[in-house]
Amino acid sequence: MLELFVGFKEKIKEIWGIGVTPPPPLPDGFVDKQQSQLMLEVLANVWPKKEIIGLPGRRGLRFKMGPIYLELYVCAEEPILEEFNHPRFICWQPETRIDKPAGWHQDWMYLSSQYCVVELKEKYWEDWSSHAKRHRQKWLRDEACEMVETNLETFSKAYNRTNKVGKFLRASFLKTIQLHLDHHFKNVGLFVARRKDDKSIIGGLAVINYPDVSLSTHAISFITPEGLKTSVGTGVIDYWYMDCLKRGIKFLSFGLVWKPGDPDGWRGYSQFKKQFAITLLPYRYQFIKFIRAKKGIDKK
Repeated sequence: MLELFVGFKEKIKEIWGIGVTPPPPLPDGFVDKQQSQLMLEVLANVWPKKEIIGLPGRRGLRFKMGPIYLELYVCAEEPILEEFNHPRFICWQPETRIDKPAGWHQDWMYLSSQYCVVELKEKYWEDWSSHAKRHRQKWLRDEACEMVETNLETFSKAYNRTNKVGKFLRASFLKTIQLHLDHHFKNVGLFVARRKDDKSIIGGLAVINYPDVSLSTHAISFITPEGLKTSVGTGVIDYWYMDCLKRGIKFLSFGLVWKPGDPDGWRGYSQFKKQFAITLLPYRYQFIKFIRAKKGIDKK
């Protein structure tokens, strides 16, 4: 109940513009995963009657909802809306923009989010916190364990044994991984840390790569009770960074980071994420508009 109250209080502040500071600029060259053709293709395959629309950098998805169509965009620049012979409701979430563009309305029901990304460099660990650096060194010296890549069946069995999140959420996360494996399996990384002697898994990380926008995203992570006695949490992150360097990927996304109003259970892992020299990207607003059939052609 307290979290709901805090979230409502923060929303009121946003509506009235109280304490809203300009967001930081996006890292040079960063593109949201929703602009990846691979990502959009996966989403378009999940729901029937969904199609990819728009231009590179301003792509979106359109699908039918009863008598109207819904268009969804997540992009830095205002989407270019083409002629369409049906009425449609359009939602645009800019990464950092907070001023309302002409012709759009602010979606008051939208709950803002905060994401974190890292621009990868060769000696990536140099900017980590002292705590993360220490655990990285400890993990690299740990000769009893090793990092290996695995298949979804092995990863799922180890992940499900942890019971850290509910059964429904675990199944949902794993289904997402399967959808990406079905569409572009070469860009899915399933890493596990295991003991060398008995091959028992003590931790793991699943990531999804989008090479067309040079981005790798954190999807699932887990640590077993035995793994908590080691530095495996930092170890799997370090392995992810090394894998991205090999692939030539420029950005890593850790996903959501806790902010006031978010579930209190996010705090712990959000603090863990902040050790790795992340850049916080607040997605504060969503803008909406309704366009009748054959209206709203933008010439840009």
